Amino acid sequence: MGENRKLGELHPPLDLDEKLTVIYGRPGCMKSVMVCALARLYFEKTGKPPLLIWADENLHGEYGTKLAEFVFGDVGKGERRTLLRKAQRPSYIFSILGDVLSDKKEERYKISFVALDSVGGTIDSIMTNPENMHERSIASAWLRFIALRLETIAHKRKIPAIMIAHTIPTIQDEWHGEKERPSFTLRAIHHAEIVIKQTLEKTKEGKKVLWKIVMHRYDPDLEGKSIDVTYLIERVPKPKEIPV
Repeated sequence: MGENRKLGELHPPLDLDEKLTVIYGRPGCMKSVMVCALARLYFEKTGKPPLLIWADENLHGEYGTKLAEFVFGDVGKGERRTLLRKAQRPSYIFSILGDVLSDKKEERYKISFVALDSVGGTIDSIMTNPENMHERSIASAWLRFIALRLETIAHKRKIPAIMIAHTIPTIQDEWHGEKERPSFTLRAIHHAEIVIKQTLEKTKEGKKVLWKIVMHRYDPDLEGKSIDVTYLIERVPKPKEIPV
């Protein structure tokens, strides 16, 4: 499918601008690849770079370096250090997002897109890193603060904000008709304006990446609809093993 196709030309149409979108899915369904594809798309569309916060350790190695090269291209090392932040500690992530919202630092953060990949990396940091143990008791609160700050950035800067999450099974009733939901507190998910479940299917023609719109705050008629977004990742360099 054509590289020049836009999100607004999807069927059904889907507009991520000025919204906080949660994209969740099982390990290996190419969520990180999708984030980088979207980041590059908005970079090319607007001429303004994205801000990526990588909390997942899978992105801190060689493959993350390759993805960064794809997304940022000729962006200099100094500017790239501002735009690509490898951060897991919730308080640090919250601080970075606060800088983005600051009018005093608006010139520094002229961005077209912001994403946190992933919420799971942030939770793992709280639960396994002794330095972050003091934040463990308020882990759910930190995630709510981060989600609220991302939602505010989307509205104030008029850009897409993305949170990536793994899946967890619902305990009792289904969640928006799904047996799996994003793997973080429902109070934090409350700030999301769109929730998308991403899946990877193997077909005779190859791998297909699908988005199912699980929740849409402003257009409930889109809920339950599925979109083939395979074309979005066609230009992204593929590893032998896709990171989570």
